[in-house]
Amino acid sequence: MIAYAAYTLLGNMYAPPFHWGTPHEHRTGAMIIMTLSVLWLGRRHWGRVFRLFFLGDGGDREGASQPGGASRYSFLPPIILMFCMLTVAVTICLVGGAEVFRNGWLPWVVLSLGTGLLMGNMFRRLKSDESRRNRQFAFMFLFGALCVFCWMLWLGMQPPWALLLLAIGFMYSLLLARIVAETGIPIIGFYDLHIVQIFTLIPIKLVNPISAWFPGVLSSYWGDGSRVSLTTVAMQSMGLDREAPPSRQARLGQLFLVVLVLAFIFCGAAHLYLNYNHSKTLGRDPEQPIGTFGVGRMWPARLMLQAKEDGKWDMPVYSRHGHIAFGAALAGGLQWASLSMPKWPLHPVGLLLVYTYYGDRLWVSVLIGWLLRLTFVFFGGARLYMAARPIFLGLIMGEVFAVVFWFFIPIILRMFDKTYYVLEILPY
Repeated sequence: MIAYAAYTLLGNMYAPPFHWGTPHEHRTGAMIIMTLSVLWLGRRHWGRVFRLFFLGDGGDREGASQPGGASRYSFLPPIILMFCMLTVAVTICLVGGAEVFRNGWLPWVVLSLGTGLLMGNMFRRLKSDESRRNRQFAFMFLFGALCVFCWMLWLGMQPPWALLLLAIGFMYSLLLARIVAETGIPIIGFYDLHIVQIFTLIPIKLVNPISAWFPGVLSSYWGDGSRVSLTTVAMQSMGLDREAPPSRQARLGQLFLVVLVLAFIFCGAAHLYLNYNHSKTLGRDPEQPIGTFGVGRMWPARLMLQAKEDGKWDMPVYSRHGHIAFGAALAGGLQWASLSMPKWPLHPVGLLLVYTYYGDRLWVSVLIGWLLRLTFVFFGGARLYMAARPIFLGLIMGEVFAVVFWFFIPIILRMFDKTYYVLEILPY
C-alpha cells in the first residue's frame, strides 16, 4: 500500500495525467503469475491425485509400494460411459424438445462422455481410505468443471473462450483459498474487472456476441461474489479437523455438498419470493428498491456486448497489455525473491490486495497486528506471544457475536412492528 501510494503520488506530480486503472492491470498480471506459481509449487500433489483418479493406485508410486500390488484397470468405465450416454439420450427424447438443442449436440456429447468417464473411475477399487478420499475430491473438482464448461457451450459460447472463462473462475477460487489459508484474513475478494480485462486481450473478431456478453455476466458472480468463494469456504471447513482420518474427511466433503444443495434451494426460494412479492424494502425508506446492490451488476455484460456491436473493445488510453505484463513481471520477481531469500520482506500477495475495496479497509489493521506481534516477540519472546493469543482471539469472537446479535435484533423489532436502523458491523 505504501509503495503504490508513492507510485500514485509520483504519477500525479510528474507524469500527468495519471490513470487510476493501471494498478488494476498490474493486479491482473499478478493474478495470472500467482496462479501459475501456486500450481507449480503443488505440482507433485496435483499430479499424484489425478494419476490416482485416472490410473488407480497402480499409477501412484506410494500406492504401488503398498502390500497387494498395483490395481488393474477396470472395465467398468466404458460400461458406465455407455450407460450415461444412453440415459442422456433417453432423457433428451422424453423431456427435451428443440430448446435443448439450441446450440447443437456438442454440449450433450461432451457432458455424456465426460460424465461416463468420471463415474467409471469412481468404481475402481483402491487400497486405502486416503486414496478414496483424494479420488472423491478429484471427482468433485472435475465433474463441477465439466458441468460449468458444458453449460457455457449450451448457452452458445465458443469452446476456447468457454475454457478460458472456466480457467479464470478457477484462478479466482484458487488464489482466494490460498490467501485465506496463508493469512487468515476473513474479508477478502477480487473485482469483476479482471475477467473483462483478460477477455479484451482477445481480438474481438474471434469472439461471437455470446462469448462477449457472458463473461460480463459471470464477472459479477465470480468477481463481486468472490468474497464468499465456495472453494475457500469448503477448504476452511475441511481444515477445521485436520487430524481426522481420511474416511471422516470424505464424509465431511459429502455433507458439505448436501448443505450446499439445501442452501441453494432455500436461499434461492427466499430470493425469488422477496423480489417478486416485495418491490420495496421493509425498512425505513419506502422508495428504495429491495435489491439496490444488484441494479448495476449486469453493466459489464452490457458494455462488452456493445463493444462487440461496435467492432472494437473499449480500451483505455494507456497500454493495457503493457501494464498487465508489468504486473506479471513484478509478481514473478517478488515470488522468486520470496522463495530464494528467506529474509525477503515483500510477498507478491500484496499485489492482489493493493487498491482493492478490501485492501483499503484492512491494511491498517494488518499493519497494527504485525507491529503488535513484533513488539510481543521482541520484549517477551514466544512465551508472551502465546500468553497474549487469548486476548486477540477474544476480540475476534466478540466481533463475531456482535454480528450475530445485531442480525437477530432487526427481526425481533420487526415482529413487534418497531422501527429499526441497519448497523453495518462488517463491510460485507
